[in-house]
Amino acid sequence: MTMTSVHKGNCARTMMKVQVTLLVASLLVCSVTSARKDIYQKKSCFPTANTTRVLEDLRALRQFGAANSHPLGVSRRAMTVADVQARKWLASKMEQEASMEVHVDSVFTTVGIWRESPASGTCLDERDQAHEDCQAKSAGSNCIPAKTVLMGSHSDTQPQGGWLDGALGVIFALEAARSMKEADCPGSWAVANWQDEEGRFGELIGSKSFIGEDGLHARSELEEACKEFGRQLGDAIRHDQEGMPEWGAYLEAHIEQGQRLEVANQKVGIVSGLVGLQQRTISVTGEQNHAGSTPMDLRVDAFKGIMGFLEDVDQMFRTLSQGRDTVWTFGQVQVSRMCPWLELMNSV
Repeated sequence: MTMTSVHKGNCARTMMKVQVTLLVASLLVCSVTSARKDIYQKKSCFPTANTTRVLEDLRALRQFGAANSHPLGVSRRAMTVADVQARKWLASKMEQEASMEVHVDSVFTTVGIWRESPASGTCLDERDQAHEDCQAKSAGSNCIPAKTVLMGSHSDTQPQGGWLDGALGVIFALEAARSMKEADCPGSWAVANWQDEEGRFGELIGSKSFIGEDGLHARSELEEACKEFGRQLGDAIRHDQEGMPEWGAYLEAHIEQGQRLEVANQKVGIVSGLVGLQQRTISVTGEQNHAGSTPMDLRVDAFKGIMGFLEDVDQMFRTLSQGRDTVWTFGQVQVSRMCPWLELMNSV
């Protein structure tokens, strides 16, 4: 699920964004109803999102790592003090406000689960039997265990991130869980707050570990970060699936980061594809010489060379990508002096 970016902090536009919470809750209702239509009698369920509560939570979450340089900026990198504090705050809200059973792994990926009580539904085969008894019936029975709908996103940010990137999806998921519980809706749902979706230590290490994959690159750095919070990383990041429900669907609301919905004056869209990333590091070697006296026709300027190279690549990519949904970015250029004797002099 994608949302329009908020650039100006306009209150009216911010309120517009919260309408997606209703859509998230509605999707969850549809998923639960579809999964359980052969299990329970029809039960009215009309969850209502509390938009005031959503905005309060988003603003409160923003205070963990709030950047003074921008009114809506946040610096809450994975496994920093601000990140861990925010995750503990969110976990407490899952427990206290949504009555969820919270699971936390070694790097603070957090999953809160709402398990439906036996009394919340009625088995079609044996109306006087609890749901657990229904689950034990034969495969031919109408009593089929329901799968759990998982919702969420991430609360860690880029070094200079926005207040809604990731946070929006976590708070929307939390609100969907709260409103479903308050409306006494049947079914089972869960809220996930994945760790390091922004790539400080690797590639999506929280969500990958949840499905048994390893996206970790900077192991030693993460081990040191874990020690600061009394955690042991171990041989691998393991999110224990023991006691977890059977997952039936995953939903995630996310702030739009490409302005397409905003340009089209649309409030919400459904994701149809994911970005596939490739990164390359290129080195250009020049010749160091005196900047004040070396004639221009005798200079070998590495920085000038990279500028020309980047311009050529940009034009080539524009030609190759015509009609395709392709983007590219030149993210960082580092200029360094490579003269050994100069480095020796600087060290004396």
